[in-house]
Amino acid sequence: MRGMSVYWMFLALAPLALLACDDGGGSAESGEETETGEETETGEETETGEETETGEETETGEDFAATCALDDRLGGFIVGNYETDGYSTVSGSVAEGVIPLTVLQPKEFEDGCQLMQKDNPFCDPPCGAGQLCDHDGSCVAYPENKEVGTVTVTGLNVGGPIVMEPKNHQYFDTSVSYPVYNAGADIQVQATGGTEIAPEGFTLKAKGIPSLVVPDRYWSMEDGKPLKLSWTPEEGHSGEIYFSLNVDQHGNSPVSLFCRVKDVGSHEVSANLVSTMLSYGVSGFATADLYRRDVTTVDLAEGCVDFQVLSHVQGMLSVEGHTACFNDGDCPDEQTCEFAIQTCVDP
Repeated sequence: MRGMSVYWMFLALAPLALLACDDGGGSAESGEETETGEETETGEETETGEETETGEETETGEDFAATCALDDRLGGFIVGNYETDGYSTVSGSVAEGVIPLTVLQPKEFEDGCQLMQKDNPFCDPPCGAGQLCDHDGSCVAYPENKEVGTVTVTGLNVGGPIVMEPKNHQYFDTSVSYPVYNAGADIQVQATGGTEIAPEGFTLKAKGIPSLVVPDRYWSMEDGKPLKLSWTPEEGHSGEIYFSLNVDQHGNSPVSLFCRVKDVGSHEVSANLVSTMLSYGVSGFATADLYRRDVTTVDLAEGCVDFQVLSHVQGMLSVEGHTACFNDGDCPDEQTCEFAIQTCVDP
């Protein structure tokens, strides 16, 4: 594997994210803003989080599939069923390099869960047009999305292959029905290549996974107490569950929690990890995204590309003692809304 082997992804789906290329698997759901163009091109709200933010290193010893490390991930493709709102997506994009802001910094790790912190690079003098500041303080060219030829997706519930030509250097099909795949289906993404970033093309294969069912998706995080998340396990399925939590939407250096665990029906985030996460700061509306997924990767000359088949559920996360807001009317009588951080505060 090239690049650092961090255990987590910043996803998306998603989200979403929403992935890490390593020697034994791990991911930090790509937590990037979706690179798929779904939000721009389709008007749909991408819950993948991709935010599908990613990059992981397996410290758990679990036999999870490899994912793309954050400092090596060029992008990827997603075939997703979004169970909360009942829609599906087929999309993807591949860039010519890594965007520095998507490379999260690993912090505390415990029992399959990793805190990852966003570190804003600083360059003096500031970078010029078409450039980004890298973590070493140097200015680099902004990595543009690149074409990888014609992309064909097979194995879906659409009566035949989906053939996608690039649109603004992105790939998507907005006409797929929900659910777009069946559990156990052999799903394949094939890019013809013939382009600078993928001269020889590539093929990625993954399995359709059972739909994720979460009977209670309302969770409350409290300092000093563990947080238990539960879902319905699928008999005969031994895959993985990936989830991401964020409680600091407006912090200068916010952390997110990414967990990659066995699909056994529940997982408890320790009280210690909850307290550590909250100590970094709380602001705005907390987010929680759960995925059951299968993921594969391929290495190109410039970096790693992943393919995720996923089932996503949007959780509803709150933090004890914190009230998120859009205006004063959302706050308790004795507080006002500080709109810049969408948080109710004492006057």
